[in-house]
Amino acid sequence: MKRKVIIDTDPGIDDAKAIIMALAQPDWEVIAITLVNGNCKIKHQVNNIARLLHVCERTEIPVYKGSECSLLGNYDLQTGHHGVDGFGDVFTYDVNKSMIRDENASIAIVDLVKKYQGEVTLITIGPLTNIAMAIRLAPSLGSQLKDCFIMGGNIHGHGNVKPCAEFNFACDPESAHIVLNELRPPSPITLVPLECCNVSHLNWDIYKRLGKIGSKKNNFTQQIDRYTAREKMEAGERMIVYDECAVAAAIDGNTIEDYFEVYVTVELNGQYTRGQCVIDYEMYLKKSPNCKVIKKMSQKKFEELIFHSLK
Repeated sequence: MKRKVIIDTDPGIDDAKAIIMALAQPDWEVIAITLVNGNCKIKHQVNNIARLLHVCERTEIPVYKGSECSLLGNYDLQTGHHGVDGFGDVFTYDVNKSMIRDENASIAIVDLVKKYQGEVTLITIGPLTNIAMAIRLAPSLGSQLKDCFIMGGNIHGHGNVKPCAEFNFACDPESAHIVLNELRPPSPITLVPLECCNVSHLNWDIYKRLGKIGSKKNNFTQQIDRYTAREKMEAGERMIVYDECAVAAAIDGNTIEDYFEVYVTVELNGQYTRGQCVIDYEMYLKKSPNCKVIKKMSQKKFEELIFHSLK
């Protein structure tokens, strides 16, 4: 029986690559893709995911639109890193959007998890607003999951959009706090933090090799990535991959080389630290671990998954 997967995403460039990786798994059945405000507005995400599913020839997968703002409605951290439309502003053509459903994303998540109790793997690669709202609708949501993988947060206090906070958690700290503290799946949430992604970067030789793969999927990723990649290459920066790390961890546990289990929560009030992960290394809070925090992934296995997914 195929593994049932829900992907909650804010489809920007790295989200697209992560989704392509997920759709390349023959033993996975992606039963829904849910959209959340993050890298770009929902109105752009609808176009992005439709184009991506057409390229992957997977237009049968239902897509549900979710929250257009953070839980409190007061955060919008879109950086322009992915362009205005999230896909590098390179496409002007329209595509059929028959995969977009009318039902709200959070409601769809609740319904699908209930329908397939104990079978669904939830992978989140955007802000956690949809999941927090789903928990409010169904407090027992987590106990009905098979497992959960989250790309988000940080463990060393370095941020990538704020001094101390990672983008996905900084976009909606309240939702991140709710999910980490209240989801409670059967096993600890697998958390793939910023630091793990920073280590799992692609060197430019590997990136150039990827560019030689002559598939529709790879041509698509090369198009949406070209401006960002060129800027990073010219600046001597690394090509850091984020969302693919969470999907890779879900695909094969052997990609995980180092991890630790710990209680993790999110700071909500700090003037400078709002959205930062709080890691209770010394168990001062006397709470059981709620996260399996990934520190390092096998670079070799990770790169193999990327190459395989783009063929």
